[in-house]
Amino acid sequence: MEKDRAADGLRGMAAMAVFFGHFFLTFYPAGSSHFFSGAAAPGATVGIAEKILALPFISAFLSGRFPVAIFFVLSGYVLTKGFVKDGDLNILRSLFARRYFRLGIPVFGSVVFAYVLFLAGAYPVETTASITKSAWLITQSIHGNPTVLDALRDAIYGVVLVGSAQFNTVFWTMRIEFLGSIMIFSYMALAWTDRRALFAVGIYLALIFVFAPVHWPYYAAFLVGRYIGNARVTMPPWASYGCIAFAMYLASMDASPMFAYLYLIPIEPDLLGTICSVFAGGLVLLAVRAGALRYLLTCTPALYLGRISYPLYLVHVPIVMSLGCIIFNSLYESHGRSAAVASALVASLAATFLVASVFERFVDQPAIRFGKWMTQRKVPTMGLHEA
Repeated sequence: MEKDRAADGLRGMAAMAVFFGHFFLTFYPAGSSHFFSGAAAPGATVGIAEKILALPFISAFLSGRFPVAIFFVLSGYVLTKGFVKDGDLNILRSLFARRYFRLGIPVFGSVVFAYVLFLAGAYPVETTASITKSAWLITQSIHGNPTVLDALRDAIYGVVLVGSAQFNTVFWTMRIEFLGSIMIFSYMALAWTDRRALFAVGIYLALIFVFAPVHWPYYAAFLVGRYIGNARVTMPPWASYGCIAFAMYLASMDASPMFAYLYLIPIEPDLLGTICSVFAGGLVLLAVRAGALRYLLTCTPALYLGRISYPLYLVHVPIVMSLGCIIFNSLYESHGRSAAVASALVASLAATFLVASVFERFVDQPAIRFGKWMTQRKVPTMGLHEA
């Protein structure tokens, strides 16, 4: 269906935004300091590149909160789509049963990939951080001397069930994705409708607020996706693109004066930024379902990105921290910062696409087939980490 293809393309675009966010945090950390105060260490360069990255609205694509919120909103939409259409509880049972394998098998492959690079000594992040002054890079790289048992523990259950991010900084989202999926499946299975739906929403929000006080907006994103994604959406083009423009504004929230009025809301700034990003993600889905950006999101490159989005999400950080840093370090002294960063970007992008494509064919797709074999039920899926 056309709208599902657009959602797939949107997921691919969000995955690329995460890639660029982590890349620029590594090599141009001062460009992210306006929304992430811990990005750069003292002495970080503030040049033309950093000033461009700090322009209004660009932070929507680099902060990480917005694309991650889009992932979770899309999951709420796609994972409940089949049940909303047919009302068949077997759909939810099948998706519930396969979810751990669907998420966990690619995670296992990603942990192995990152650990092998670590054992090979391919993470020269200390040298890179000493040049770029990226405080983020130091805090997010692999620390200590993790053993094979540490890697296996994370690969089998630590990432998905506990949220361990020892081997890859993006892994913190996997526990939210898994538990959020289980919660939205359970919510849908109760099949509350009419006035009871409002009561059910209240219970859902209360539970996530109590048990996930830091990340509750991301769990709420699944509910946002469920209701916005499955509603009948009709709006004129000016309204749908207006939603996207407002979403970009909200997702760009930082410490600049243009957002000063939002800080009057008595909510901790980081949490408020997450809430705004989730709301913005819902607005984007609403606009896309109304037909906005259809040609962009269903073009061949966008659909390719959508197909490899989960593998791309899982492998890009180890590639940037290994190949990207190696190339930057080798060229910095002889060719200067700009040429070194440009070369690292081209190499990191090419390697990420190559590895993600291989990963999609030999790890991601087998994981999907294995989950379907385990449940013996063919159910169309295409949400975050679905294909």
